[in-house]
Amino acid sequence: MSEIEPLSHELVARSLKGQGLNYLRTPDDRFKLEYRPDEASGATLTAWLWVEGPNQDILDIWVVADKRFPRSEWGRMIMLCNQWNNEKRWPKAYLATRGLPDTATDTGVVLELQLKLSSGLQIESIDEWYNMVVGGAYQFWRWIKEQSQPAS
Repeated sequence: MSEIEPLSHELVARSLKGQGLNYLRTPDDRFKLEYRPDEASGATLTAWLWVEGPNQDILDIWVVADKRFPRSEWGRMIMLCNQWNNEKRWPKAYLATRGLPDTATDTGVVLELQLKLSSGLQIESIDEWYNMVVGGAYQFWRWIKEQSQPAS
C-alpha cells in the first residue's frame, strides 16, 4: 500500500493512469471516461471524477448513461432509484432534475459517490472507489432492465 496523500487532481490522474484508463481532462479539472455500450443493460456509460469543496477535499464520482426518461416516467424512475438506494449501499442513484427548466421533457439518472477526504487517502482507495461506482452503475442499469421486463 502507498502512503497517505492529500486529495488532489494530480492524485486522481495518477490513479486513472495507473489503472490503464483513458480519460479526457477538462479545463476545469474534471476527468471524463467513456465506456463502450453494455449489451446486458443496453446502456452506454460515461464516468466523471473531480475534486471539489472549499478545501478541495471532496472526491466526487458520477456515472451517467445515455438513457433518457420522458417526464411521464419520472415517478416510476424515482421509485426505482429509491428502491435501489434502500437495497444497495453504493452508488447513490437519483433522477437528474436539478437545474432543469419546468419545460424539460426528459432527463437521466446519476449514480454517484461523494467522499470527504480531509485526512488524505492512499491512491489505491481512489482505484477501489472508482471501480466500485462504475461496477455499481452497470449493476444498476442491468437491474433497471430487469425491472422493465414483463412478469412471466
